[in-house]
Amino acid sequence: MQLVDSKERQTVKVWEVEEAIAQEQVEQTRKRQRRTVITDQGLTSSSEVAVTEIPYQDQVTMAVPSSSSLHFYFFIGSNGTILRIGSLYSLDFCKGSVFICTSISRNKDLFKFKFLLCSVVDKKVESIDRGVSCTVNNVAHVSCQSDVIIGSKGKGLVDKVICEGWDRVLFCQVKNAANFSYLLDLRKSCLANQIRQGVYSGISRTATRPAQPIHLGIFDPMHDSKILGLTGENHFQVSYSGRDLAKLDSFLGANWDVKILEPGNPCSHFKYVCRVKFFVHRPSMSLRLNFVYSESNYPFTVAYRSTCSY
Repeated sequence: MQLVDSKERQTVKVWEVEEAIAQEQVEQTRKRQRRTVITDQGLTSSSEVAVTEIPYQDQVTMAVPSSSSLHFYFFIGSNGTILRIGSLYSLDFCKGSVFICTSISRNKDLFKFKFLLCSVVDKKVESIDRGVSCTVNNVAHVSCQSDVIIGSKGKGLVDKVICEGWDRVLFCQVKNAANFSYLLDLRKSCLANQIRQGVYSGISRTATRPAQPIHLGIFDPMHDSKILGLTGENHFQVSYSGRDLAKLDSFLGANWDVKILEPGNPCSHFKYVCRVKFFVHRPSMSLRLNFVYSESNYPFTVAYRSTCSY
């Protein structure tokens, strides 16, 4: 490298050239930046702190720390209680009131179920009081409110609660893309919700033929194989019939396979599922469920499986 001035020409090595840094620039690089801290009261400025640059990580591969809550939309308790965001419930410690479930989360092995108080007029939910909330850890204290419906004024508020719940679930799912255990539980929860709703809707009061197949979305080989046992060895189809249907209770909850024809009549007959088949529809790679049902000749009892004729 050659340096030329007005008097003489000099040759130096490029690696021996060192740029002098002005003292003012050195002082500027040592200054600490102020940052804004978010508190419960609002935005406040903290004292000067050093800013540490965090290496970039792809959002898809970042997992939420184990101390963070994992969110679900649907939950089946060990006692058969079904909890769903947006559904109405009563609580043991406040029997005369109606609450709406707003959040289902898990921190390690501890579940938390959050509820908001509803304003009920003529057995219709007309508004939601966001100022009155409670958290329950045991679903044994929760029971479904079957005689209360959503009023026209409260429908928009309930829809907002459901959307907010799904937003938490979807955000948590993205953040836990590497958490196979959580994603397996989440997939199981969503499938159970779809299957219970599909079976109940598919059992018609007057129909005499098998219900139409229930579409459960695109087949997920990572999770559905673990949950339902669908593999290439069984040609991606699994069937249950008769008393073998009880094997699905731990997955779908109690009474998923029955529909009482007249819920308010204690002498009402009921329809029950006789056979189910989970299978993958190869052309569309969708997961589907076929089921066949029959009608009883006697009222519903908890021992319906031991007396039904399959």
